[in-house]
Amino acid sequence: MSVLTEAALRILLKDEDLDALKEYRVEADVIVTPSARSYLTDHRIDLVIGGKRVIKNPSGGEPVRAQQTNETGGKPEYMTALGTGELVYKDHLTIKLRGRVDSFQAETLKTLIALRNAGYAELARCLSEVLDYARAVMRAEVIGGELPPMKLFGMDEDHIHDASHHPMKHFGVPHFMPITEGDGEAVLALNALRTAAREVEIAAYEAFKTESGAPDREDIVKGLNRLSSAIYVLMLKAKAAEAKVGPRGARIILEASGRHIHVSKADLEALFGPGHKLTKRGDLSQPGQFSCVERVRLIGPGGEFPSVIILGPERPQTQAEISLTDAKALGIDAPLRLSGDTAGTPGVKIAGPAGEVDIPQGVIVAKRHVHMSADDAASYGLSDGQTVSVRCGGERGVTFHEVPLRVSPDFATRMHIDYDEANALGFQSGMTGFLELN
Repeated sequence: MSVLTEAALRILLKDEDLDALKEYRVEADVIVTPSARSYLTDHRIDLVIGGKRVIKNPSGGEPVRAQQTNETGGKPEYMTALGTGELVYKDHLTIKLRGRVDSFQAETLKTLIALRNAGYAELARCLSEVLDYARAVMRAEVIGGELPPMKLFGMDEDHIHDASHHPMKHFGVPHFMPITEGDGEAVLALNALRTAAREVEIAAYEAFKTESGAPDREDIVKGLNRLSSAIYVLMLKAKAAEAKVGPRGARIILEASGRHIHVSKADLEALFGPGHKLTKRGDLSQPGQFSCVERVRLIGPGGEFPSVIILGPERPQTQAEISLTDAKALGIDAPLRLSGDTAGTPGVKIAGPAGEVDIPQGVIVAKRHVHMSADDAASYGLSDGQTVSVRCGGERGVTFHEVPLRVSPDFATRMHIDYDEANALGFQSGMTGFLELN
């Protein structure tokens, strides 16, 4: 059983004189699509199926179309057409292969987005190449064309084969099958995709297997075999990256800090009155730190901010932590410093309900940093003052470099960025990043 489409019919009749052609004959088991029938009718050509004239065109006037019936009409719902026009049952091995390739593409795209949102930008980029290759496999199978040689992640087929068989030479990590829950989310996600690729390879072999056992589309079967190896290469890359810090230690919670001040006892009383104590509004993530009900005005030579929060508890010296955008609005040339490092920094006027203070120094643009508990630092082999990079995902994913670690038994492990950095990242509450060694 086969299907005659309009496109196929146009090719078959391209050299015919359509004005002189009176009828077109096909075998009884050929299904002629409605568009093909319309093409014949429009050119006043009779259609004869298995000796039965189903479209009769009179010599003049409008053409007469036969009533479509199941006997001469469309294909059964339990059958589908291959690219050749041949009708096959829906459990045909080639149709099963196409379904597997289609599912693999869907899983690749889902994994790509998940890894990108989790901060694995490079792995996500590599998966976009995997997706393109899967689409090339589908295209080569459907149209019967040759599958182009594999080129993924800057590696050809031979390089991928060698890297997947000798991981210590290429990535400095050994083979690590079987996978365990401790291997990290990137490795686990890629492993699921690798097993899906293996299933597509098996489906391809079943579809193309000849009586001799060799496939008649060796290019596709070999390409799919190398595709699963390529995904294993990505797993090895992820494993090597996680080995630098540890799969669990790679993740760190991000927090965005807006403009705020820390205030000394003397300045607090000058701003709010003698004996005034800070009023806690809510606890912060760092133990013992809290936001306050009190607000002050920051007044610079170029502008002011009317409602700036105070963070407690009191400190020995008053300081204001702002962003570069804030500094421009205030007209202050504030340097990039870690909190507490205020020597040689500009001052600012601070106004409260009971008075004003002019601090001679203490205005800084808060440098991004990581607070880390001593236990986490020991677990990851990191130390106070060390710098790391933090890789962040999302649609505007970025990697923050030269991020100093501040390690203490009193800290909770968090990364702090200011609002300029948060906006560049497209920050949302709950976002995480991944530590990488510089």
